[in-house]
Amino acid sequence: MQTIYEKYNLDTLDLFTNIHYFAFGAIPAYIFVFKKDIIKKLEQIPAVFKYVYAVTVLAVIVLIANVNVISDLKVSSLLFSILFSVLILFTLGDKNVFKISDKSILAKLGKYTYGLYLFHTIFMMLFVKIGSQFELNWIVIITLSFISSVIASVLSYHLFEKQFLKLKNKIKA
Repeated sequence: MQTIYEKYNLDTLDLFTNIHYFAFGAIPAYIFVFKKDIIKKLEQIPAVFKYVYAVTVLAVIVLIANVNVISDLKVSSLLFSILFSVLILFTLGDKNVFKISDKSILAKLGKYTYGLYLFHTIFMMLFVKIGSQFELNWIVIITLSFISSVIASVLSYHLFEKQFLKLKNKIKA
């Protein structure tokens, strides 16, 4: 899809040209549900390698965001998709090295994850577009994207998801 947009000189900051990010997120989910043997093998990888990989992913993101290492958007987005899919795979299974305390802010945000999943790309693309117009620093763009995603997710949960969950309980009874 990005190739078609680029051919006609259209912006590629919409959901449809970035749908591959969501598709690549489905790969770890599929493996987790249907390929438990792969998850068991991934659990055997020592924690130090998983931490090194996570730091490497962060370094690649910072490098690509600040240095024109990969000029083709299709290549960098494919690279990010693959890197994040593997990172997600490392968090699955019983022997998860990336533990999050139940008392942390991240654990409290857990009930809003569906909204975060839905809204984060939209807000990232929105603030990248705004950031390019107003020459905002990438840290400002990330911060605004995160805060907006969390606010939209909390609102979405309370206004929509929670109401449907209540209906689900009434229908079962």
